[in-house]
Amino acid sequence: MTHAALVTANFEELFGFYTKIIGLTPFVGSPENSFAVLRGTVGTGDLTLYRYRPGLELGLHHTGI
Repeated sequence: MTHAALVTANFEELFGFYTKIIGLTPFVGSPENSFAVLRGTVGTGDLTLYRYRPGLELGLHHTGI
């Protein structure tokens, strides 16, 4: 798996968890945006977080292999 994307109603909380606790680095976006791409030490976009909005289902959005 190369990356995963999640849709969350707790965008700021998940952004903080993945950056402060897990240690991913923001590559694109911030807690104020509608989405953010976070990366680890190897890739350029390991995890994408989408802020929930009508039309997007909560949970796993997609993965890349």
